[in-house]
Amino acid sequence: MPRHNELPSDSPFDHLKSLGPELKRRILGQSEVLDRLTAAVLRRETGAVPQLGRERCLVFAGPTGVGKTETAKNVAELIFGESSFPRFDCGEFRTVESFAALLGDRAGDRGRFGQAISAVPKG
Repeated sequence: MPRHNELPSDSPFDHLKSLGPELKRRILGQSEVLDRLTAAVLRRETGAVPQLGRERCLVFAGPTGVGKTETAKNVAELIFGESSFPRFDCGEFRTVESFAALLGDRAGDRGRFGQAISAVPKG
């Protein structure tokens, strides 16, 4: 029986088997966080949890310099096979006007965040 963050050997999700070890190889000093992230990604990608929101949308929050951007780049590359992903620097959105530009300020205006999420591949 596989553990909560392992896949059976005959899984159609073979490309995800190396996610945890590869993240740990690329990102040093964050073993516990990467284990939790890997387990969450595996649950989501394999359909083990109900899809309550947008597919493949992760938000990394925390103080400066802890590796959020590097982790996000690597997760995107390992799941999608590419290193491009929407990135928002929250320091840019400190005023009400700039925050409205991020989220949209009226009906029909999706803002930068909504536009970026709409561009994320489904699947």
